[in-house]
Amino acid sequence: MLKGLEEKCHTAAEDTERTIEHLYQELVQGLWKAAEQISEEYSRSSEKILTRQEEIIQKAVREITYFLAEKYAVQMKDSQLNRQQILQKIEADRDKIYYCCPFEVDFIAQSGFSAYRNRPDFLDRYQELVRDLDQESVETVNRILSRQHLLRENPDQMTDLFSEKEQRVIAEQRNGFYANTPEIQPGIFACGKYLLCSPKSGMGYTETTIFVDRIGLDKLEHPERIRQKDILDLGAFIGDSSLILSEATDQRVYAFEPSQGNFSALEKTLEINRCKNVIAVHAGIGACGGTAYIRSNLNMGHTIVETVPDESAENMDAVPVCSVDEFVAAHHLEVGLIKVDIEGYEREFLKGAEHTIRTQRPALLLSIYHSAEDFFELKSHVERWNLGYHFKIHKEINEHIYLDTLLIAEI
Repeated sequence: MLKGLEEKCHTAAEDTERTIEHLYQELVQGLWKAAEQISEEYSRSSEKILTRQEEIIQKAVREITYFLAEKYAVQMKDSQLNRQQILQKIEADRDKIYYCCPFEVDFIAQSGFSAYRNRPDFLDRYQELVRDLDQESVETVNRILSRQHLLRENPDQMTDLFSEKEQRVIAEQRNGFYANTPEIQPGIFACGKYLLCSPKSGMGYTETTIFVDRIGLDKLEHPERIRQKDILDLGAFIGDSSLILSEATDQRVYAFEPSQGNFSALEKTLEINRCKNVIAVHAGIGACGGTAYIRSNLNMGHTIVETVPDESAENMDAVPVCSVDEFVAAHHLEVGLIKVDIEGYEREFLKGAEHTIRTQRPALLLSIYHSAEDFFELKSHVERWNLGYHFKIHKEINEHIYLDTLLIAEI
């Protein structure tokens, strides 16, 4: 009889613990859904609003979970769990960092990965991608694909994706890097020793990819080979990447940015940082010279380049476009490194840079996250030239699981 009673108490404790876990997860998911709605309404507002929003949510979660713990501790007075144990469990879970990035989830969906994985040649493409990569790069590829699968299985929930190490790094970024980038003047942000000019006052664009990970520069095996050569920064945005690249060479950095708003901020960033070896170029990059039409999206870090303007579109700007081969030949450059983040036009870049890459063989920092085709095929594109490049795939630790994935190519 005592054994049966003990088993019933144990079962009741487990059931109650599951009930708390279920109620807690429903609570947190409901709060984050409300937060996402607020985020959409204030997508053009300051990052400070989003930070304050998260603080409010976390405070609400804490207060309600204490209430739940108190309530269920009374009900469980004859069970094996007590109020303190419940609180410890809730507190540990509350401090856990869940993945919740609706923007990136949408970005991945639009990148066409689901359709790409259904292609009959997908296995061949995957094997081509991981062939001859180092172990860390292979693990990076597999981690990205695994997490994308989990997101498809849990599209509307906070997802438990990050390892303990990743959670520690992300927590440090929140409390350190992102918490210490003040707006010291309207439209001017301090990021460590650098000053950044924003296209719009109140909106900061600091990124760990640039100022902590250093655009992948530290992953290069032979940075000394770049020191006496020029660098091309394709997709320079507001000059953040150009500041980092300027320190990697004693020669010049040519910073290309097609958006007029971003280009003006780029020039201001270079001016206030007294950066003398960066040349700002107001132009886009393509397979050949000509004119293109651009339209900035909401986060202003991404531009859509249109070869044919949409007659119904507003705020479309015509900008000159040139190829890397044309620019290098016209300015007689000796190129040691090319960094490329041009919003899905990386294939066009390769078409217009083939001669430079074949003859000068610069190191490449090539973004491969804009589409599934880029992710799986840009490496193969360069490999087919048989130039002796070695490849790495790098994704820094931050709150994203796919954005800013980088293909590093080096002789």
